[in-house]
Amino acid sequence: MPKPRKLTDKQRKESAINSVKKWESKNKDKVNYYQYKSKAVNFINKKSTEEDLIFLKNLIDNKLLELKNKDNDIG
Repeated sequence: MPKPRKLTDKQRKESAINSVKKWESKNKDKVNYYQYKSKAVNFINKKSTEEDLIFLKNLIDNKLLELKNKDNDIG
């Protein structure tokens, strides 16, 4: 039985990059979701002002109420 061929570091790196690209192309919705979430977290942690945080808190509170009411309507 032949030994499996060993990949060079360059081949291994290219293979990893191709694997990531393949996963991203098959999971565009997840990729977008993760990117939006990351941008929101970075904005909150690095750039936001007190006014921004109050505005976002109101948006979040309203969305939570909307989701809670939606759940109550279903069940």
